[in-house]
Amino acid sequence: MTTKSRVSRLLALGTVGVTGFVSIAHGVSISSNYITVTASSGTNSATLTVPLIDNPFDNLPAVDDFNNVEVLPGIFFTGWDWRNGNSIEVRDPNTNALLLTFVSLGVTAGNASFTNGSPSRYGFDFDFTMVAGPGAVDVQIQTGVLSFASVSSPSGRSDVGVTLTDTSGSAPGASVSGGFAGGTAFHALYNGGSIFRNYLDFSVPFAVGQDQSDAYADNMVPPGSFDGVGADVFSMQVSYSFSLTANDQFSSTGTWVIIPSPGAVAVGFIGLSALSARRRR
Repeated sequence: MTTKSRVSRLLALGTVGVTGFVSIAHGVSISSNYITVTASSGTNSATLTVPLIDNPFDNLPAVDDFNNVEVLPGIFFTGWDWRNGNSIEVRDPNTNALLLTFVSLGVTAGNASFTNGSPSRYGFDFDFTMVAGPGAVDVQIQTGVLSFASVSSPSGRSDVGVTLTDTSGSAPGASVSGGFAGGTAFHALYNGGSIFRNYLDFSVPFAVGQDQSDAYADNMVPPGSFDGVGADVFSMQVSYSFSLTANDQFSSTGTWVIIPSPGAVAVGFIGLSALSARRRR
């Protein structure tokens, strides 16, 4: 998925203990660890970090940053986008044991503003596909903390879906269970850890048969709708926690976004999908 297509989805939708925030225009900033993945399988464990400021020795592409870029006429995006160019293996640094492989991993975060007077949108658009290593794996994926001037009485939207696939040649069947309290696997967070939506209820593991795939989604009701957050909002974050059976595949896409007031919902949702025609640098 291109940078523009993810930014357009975020527009359409209309705490990790990290220090050191990098500020850019429109008063929006994000913590220096843009994406953090931790994984464990048996006695093996590892952490993958995508830094906001590129580390030239990590063999990962830099996080693209956009400062008031006009992605469609009258629609400007300020924020960050990252997507792996190649598959990423996550291995225990001590034993070299393979814990999981990311086929794809992408996050777009920031602010969309409009010259026609429509309210700004703040939030995340994200997607990933990962395959477990030879053992069952526990996975946590967290974005950085997106911060901005406090938005009074905002409305929020969070939609997330997953596809579970039994990989050919693995043990028959596949299942995923949630790692958060109550068995859920996804949190849309604000203000340092308050939960706006607690999604993907895998308290009874989501399972498929041999060589099969199936999808599961949790959306606002109706899908695409907005709801009052219940507090002023000054920061946002996305977090996953789940366990996946050996050699099997878990894919997810989603969005977590706020707009300043319930009345803004009537605005046509054009979205952080406006970057879809813009090629990555």
